[in-house]
Amino acid sequence: MFRSPVLEDPLHHVMMEPMERWNGTFRSSRLFRPGADGQILLVRPSEFGPVGPCQSQDPGPEFRSHEGLQADDRPITSLEDGELRRTKFLIPKGEDCFYRCVNLKDEYHVEFTDWIRIEVDNRPKCDFVEVSCGRTPEKPSYRYLHTQIYVDRKNDTDTATIRKSPQTFPTTSEMKNESSSEGQKWKEHRHFSQEVEKPGVVLMIVDSVSMSAMARALPSTLKLLQDDFGAVVFRHFNKIELNSAPNGAAFLVGTQIYDIYRSPYSDAIPADVPQKEWCFEQPMDNRSFIAFPFRDAGYKTMMAEDWIHGTFLYPACVGFTKKHVDHYNRAYILRVEGSQDKGGDPKMANIVYKESCREPQNTLLDYLSQFLKAYEDQAKFSISWISQLGHDRMNNVYHADKDFYKFFHDNRERLRNSFIIFMGDHGMRYGDFRDSKFGAVEDNNPGFVMAVPEKLRNSSLMQIVKENSKSLFTPYDLYATLNDIASVLPESNFTDFSPLDLNKRLKGVFHGSSLLRPLPQPRHCGNLRIPFEYCTCEVNYKALPPTDELLPIAEQFLIDELNAEIRSFNASDTCAALTLQPNSSSLEQLDVAPNLFQITTVAKPSGGKFNTLITAHRSENGTLKIERATGSFSRLNSYHGQSDCLKDVRIEPICFCKK
Repeated sequence: MFRSPVLEDPLHHVMMEPMERWNGTFRSSRLFRPGADGQILLVRPSEFGPVGPCQSQDPGPEFRSHEGLQADDRPITSLEDGELRRTKFLIPKGEDCFYRCVNLKDEYHVEFTDWIRIEVDNRPKCDFVEVSCGRTPEKPSYRYLHTQIYVDRKNDTDTATIRKSPQTFPTTSEMKNESSSEGQKWKEHRHFSQEVEKPGVVLMIVDSVSMSAMARALPSTLKLLQDDFGAVVFRHFNKIELNSAPNGAAFLVGTQIYDIYRSPYSDAIPADVPQKEWCFEQPMDNRSFIAFPFRDAGYKTMMAEDWIHGTFLYPACVGFTKKHVDHYNRAYILRVEGSQDKGGDPKMANIVYKESCREPQNTLLDYLSQFLKAYEDQAKFSISWISQLGHDRMNNVYHADKDFYKFFHDNRERLRNSFIIFMGDHGMRYGDFRDSKFGAVEDNNPGFVMAVPEKLRNSSLMQIVKENSKSLFTPYDLYATLNDIASVLPESNFTDFSPLDLNKRLKGVFHGSSLLRPLPQPRHCGNLRIPFEYCTCEVNYKALPPTDELLPIAEQFLIDELNAEIRSFNASDTCAALTLQPNSSSLEQLDVAPNLFQITTVAKPSGGKFNTLITAHRSENGTLKIERATGSFSRLNSYHGQSDCLKDVRIEPICFCKK
């Protein structure tokens, strides 16, 4: 059984003065010591073990195995080592088997090749192969959708040396500064020595899994990663925004896409790229996507997701218009889950999942295994984002422990020379557990485990990594780490791990620091671009009585602000006006500032449960004035199906569609 490591005090604790009691008046009182810049510092991350008092260690066998699942039919076809095979005795007399390739036309559509009889040609030249057995392919008795990594060996060039990509994406050399802090110019064309064995990088994201949930639900996987790969558990990974899209933008592109409002510990910070421009106005092709520097360094690249909307596509974003990785499973997902006008098949999900005793994570893990095998002797970079497993129910993750364990166990030799990052993007965002103190902290504290290549485990790097695992860090630091692996560390053949500001070595803006070098100190939510409402550092909440004079004013303020948000997006004709559900509100005072409160209430007609932070001040005439203290509202329960009439991620949690 995996046991969470015992940590020493990870950061210096800032002593707090006693909290001012809320009694209807407001007094100025400093509750946290200020830093040198006068800002309030929150620097002690919350310490919770893998199991809180409200959370069961074991959810029961119904969530931990596939018991009760049975395949309807034995498989008739298989695709192994590039060869499509069929089991002839399972094919009814008079029927034949055909296949066609399912290729990506654009981010939202697939296209198909013509049907080919397997007897004529059984080596498909594509990653996604649809099989149909019957008298004709249009009238099948059996169908399936296979995956492989197709490599055109005749045209695939050797990647042992660096080559400039012929595609039109920005290259690393085009993104660099003219000089470093030491005054050394970067070479215009960098060709790493063939003696430099470039390590692989496996980035695996399990959506909505906190660090504690990872320890609870995936103990065998974590133990294997620690025992066989020397992996280090990072306890203090802090998300920087509400959900997947902005956190993914941070660790995959290094970009802040939402404004950060002024808070008790920092000034307002505008977005690098406003979300509207990020999503709807510009494609991703010319952004600093993390696969680009790896591609330019000669790596083979792969990206796979199991959610139809995708990291860079939700809710209806432009995405990429050009090929951004060597292998991309978007065509598979569109065929399995997409609408028919996009090339999807409404029956295919049932065929490849339920009827086959499989789940989406099985397909993604198989595709990644195929990628590792196809380029066994070449440097590889992969992104696998598993969304469907735990996004809606945290207990669903338990039974997948054996799936992840099997993947890492079966590929342990192929991964010996790889950086492995096994992580979440945020914790569980809905449900009764999220409403608890522990659930709120877990939401802000995604899981994060990292292993370094075997050849580096006895170097000074391991001491740096272990020390950094005690510090607060963000998705921006992960983005910096990946850029370090792709573009800087190879210059020293992975021997120089001294402190480095990537802003002085690579063009662009880096909001974080590499986890493979000593992290700059001090580190706190204010200087790491973590909005106040998502900070995992210790903040005490004191519940105020329902008779408090501030409560009715605060609850109506929250409802009014939600409706104002709807109007600001010109959605009043689409979204219903919200009203207050009586006797549903609670008010808490925070100890970091005397006038700071959290108001939580339920809105009608959606039943949406929301909270936000507010400040309250008594004016000279004695009335209470309330203002928002943060830029967002947190929706604490699911809004699935309530806002399908919209295509704007910022307002979807608030909107209840009129039709």
